[in-house]
Amino acid sequence: MVSSRIPALAIACLPLLAGTAAADSPPLLGRAGDFTLAPPVIEEPSAASAWYLRLDGGSSYIPGGSASLGAVTRSYPGGPGWSLGGGIGYRVLPHWRVDATVDVVNHARLSETLLLGNLYWDIGTFGRWTPYIGAGIGAGQITIDESAPIALAAAGLQRTDWQMAWSLMAGASWALTPSLTVNSGYRYVNFGAPSFELTTRPFDLTLSQVQEHQFRLGLRYAFP
Repeated sequence: MVSSRIPALAIACLPLLAGTAAADSPPLLGRAGDFTLAPPVIEEPSAASAWYLRLDGGSSYIPGGSASLGAVTRSYPGGPGWSLGGGIGYRVLPHWRVDATVDVVNHARLSETLLLGNLYWDIGTFGRWTPYIGAGIGAGQITIDESAPIALAAAGLQRTDWQMAWSLMAGASWALTPSLTVNSGYRYVNFGAPSFELTTRPFDLTLSQVQEHQFRLGLRYAFP
């Protein structure tokens, strides 16, 4: 009687044993159709970008040079001056930005209007500080002041000339808010060797390379 019940009890326990074995076995890796040979889709973070406006001003020093009028060459002294300008820019990548600027620079004997397209590399951000380097290229209008001795001595002198200009910059910015940044830095500007026409003579007045060393302070406002 007892022996007849054992097979029946074993048959009744088979589903329980099967369930326990399924629970203890490792999970299946998948089913047919769960896998694909297509490459995975990787979502990269979008680059930070923003339009901004800038306003800058500061001091400018122009070294002395020489002026050539035909076979005659005379030196002229350098001196301090000031610069003021503004522009609009765009951050194209987290560490790269570009802008277009217009500056007015004034010295005792020369004044310049400077139009530049600039590229900057923001090296890294340390707290609120971000050091940067940059370069620019464009054009500059150079004007000899009418009171300059060379302008008084050369009758018929056209006192304005346009030249290609380029610049190198380095400095740092300090973030006051997410949108407002203070800039401070140095800029070197080279205007080449401008030449001024003389309507009364068969030759021009040519200046040696006009260079400027500028130390500037400014504000940059990024639109939200």
